[in-house]
Amino acid sequence: MKPRKCLILLLIIPMLFLNGCIIKMYEEYQDSHRKPTTTAPTEETTTETPRLEGEIFGVVAKVDLENKVITIRDIETNALLAYFYTGYSDIRDKYGEIMAAGVLQPGDMVEGTYYVDDSLLKTLLISSKAWSNLRVHNWSYDADARRIRIGTQSYSLYDHCIVAQDGRIIDIRELASIDELIVRGYENTVYSINVLKGHGYISLQNEDFFIGGIVTVGNEVGLEITEGMLVMAEEGKHILSVTKNGVGGAVEVNVQRGKEIFVDVGALQGEAVMHGSVYFTISPENAKLIIDGKVQNHEDLVELPFGTYRIAVEAVGYVPYMGDLVVGDTFIRRNISLGLEEKSTEVVEPETTQPESTSGTEETTSTEEETSSGGTEEETAPDIPEGPPEEETTVIHTGDKDISKYRIYVESPIGAEVYFDSEYVGIAPLEFEKQSGLHTIIFKRDGYQMKAYVLEISQEACDEHYSFLPLEKTEQ
Repeated sequence: MKPRKCLILLLIIPMLFLNGCIIKMYEEYQDSHRKPTTTAPTEETTTETPRLEGEIFGVVAKVDLENKVITIRDIETNALLAYFYTGYSDIRDKYGEIMAAGVLQPGDMVEGTYYVDDSLLKTLLISSKAWSNLRVHNWSYDADARRIRIGTQSYSLYDHCIVAQDGRIIDIRELASIDELIVRGYENTVYSINVLKGHGYISLQNEDFFIGGIVTVGNEVGLEITEGMLVMAEEGKHILSVTKNGVGGAVEVNVQRGKEIFVDVGALQGEAVMHGSVYFTISPENAKLIIDGKVQNHEDLVELPFGTYRIAVEAVGYVPYMGDLVVGDTFIRRNISLGLEEKSTEVVEPETTQPESTSGTEETTSTEEETSSGGTEEETAPDIPEGPPEEETTVIHTGDKDISKYRIYVESPIGAEVYFDSEYVGIAPLEFEKQSGLHTIIFKRDGYQMKAYVLEISQEACDEHYSFLPLEKTEQ
């Protein structure tokens, strides 16, 4: 047995040795082909290269929540740039509180930082460098000068100014003077305008009796009632009143932004005659007040039936004033100051002539200072019982150009009803008599959203042509 056991051991030992060698060779092979392992970075071992960052200062133009992209108009380069954001992007409001990207609106002025290599937002916050005026009512826009006036302050308008309503960009001409705005800017420039409260439209029904009379919505200046007219009004609840020869009435209306409402005024023709009291402040005191050809005593309240009147104020040695008076409330004020007539003195100078005006007129509006007519209209009123805001007037100048033979051509949107200063003038394309100054044009078509634009029509002796974008279909 012993020799047999020895033989078995002699066979087993080489096999074990051979297996050990094979295992050792396999481990060495694995080690030679194994990828190097890494350990978690620590403050001591991390040596990442810093990412290059850029700065942002501009106006939000669009927020794409689906693709997580915020488009911003850079006000220094004028470029329209798109930035990506993630859950790690630090977005905050003007108070430093964290806010969701969906809260951002077109027109917001923002500042922040981003990574240059992939345009990824690092930080973004409502800018503290920019200013904002909320609930702006008293504003006007000069298209030629590209300036906007807010109260008594005048600002330049950024060439790429973002005008937004209901989250979408609109043409600045779509703003109406009755709109309530949020205006944002930096230094003396306006960079964005948001519509806080817009306007809608009122269509009068059964108005035949009142044609030629006056319709007033809220505190707005009354308009002459014409057949098929369309009245633009600030959104919200208002009192609509109609009157003709003192007969009329009033009804409450609820105007919705961009919508048309229909008001039946036929039932108001049987109501009592309505009167208003007018308090005149006229300078000089001895001036003569003439209303519809009849001299009136302006030292006392003048009581008149609701309606529109032609007034004149005359005094020896002063430039006369003529204008319209709309009586559509129970009490109104009217302040008129005449300017002194200019005394011409003839001076003869050799080889010198007085240059003639190329326009033949001086175009001005009445202010507290002298105008070309010499008259002023003050904005303050005497201390008497409170009434509605004083009606503003414009001095009518003599010698203005006659542009009545020239035409305004509206070429599109084709097929839309056209209303010029609330009066229906026809279906586009069309033409009508040219009238200079600021005017409102409204387009209406069944199945489409109504649009209104403010036009500043020149007094140049020429025709003017306008084309507007097609109307958008209403959502079903």
